[in-house]
Amino acid sequence: MQKISIAGKGGTGKSVLTTLLAKVLKEMGYRVLIVDADESNPGLYRMLGFHHGPSDLIDLFGGPRRVMELTREMGVPTHPLDNEKIYLRDIPGKYLMATDTLKLASVGKITGAFEGCACPMAEVLKTFLYRLFLKEREIVLVDMEAGVEHFGRGVERYIDTLLILVEPSFESVALASKINL
Repeated sequence: MQKISIAGKGGTGKSVLTTLLAKVLKEMGYRVLIVDADESNPGLYRMLGFHHGPSDLIDLFGGPRRVMELTREMGVPTHPLDNEKIYLRDIPGKYLMATDTLKLASVGKITGAFEGCACPMAEVLKTFLYRLFLKEREIVLVDMEAGVEHFGRGVERYIDTLLILVEPSFESVALASKINL
C-alpha cells in the first residue's frame, strides 16, 4: 500500500484528507511524497505549509505539447532522466517542495483560458506513478482532481489503494459508485 489515491466529488475535502494523512504518516515515521494531481486547484501547497508550489513535473517531461507528441509517437512519454525506475532521490529539487520527511510534487496546472485539456498531465501522472519505486517506509499520496475523468485515463492502474471521499449528497454518492465499479 505505498501509492494511495484520494478521489471524489469536488468540495468533499480531498486536499484536507491528503494533508491530514500526510501529517499522520510523517508522525508514524514514513517519508511522504504528496503528488498534487488536481490541475485546477492551486492551494494544496499552502495547506502543507509551503509558501509556493514546486515547478510542475510536466515541465520535467518537456511540457504539455512534448508530452502529447511522445504519447502519440511511443504510446507513453519517456522519462527525461532516462531511467526505467524513478526513486525519490532522482527527482530534481526544483520539482519538489520538501521538509525532512515530507515532499510535494505537482503534475501541473491549467493556468489560463484556451490552454487545452489536462490530458498531458494525466499522461505524466501515469508515467511518473508507473516508474516511481519506493523504498521501505516511503509512501505516496495522490490528491486527484474532482470527478471521474482520471479513471477514464487509466491512472488507477498505477496506484495500490484508492480512498473515495463522499459527502451526504446524491451527487457525491453517485460519483463514488461510478468510481467503485
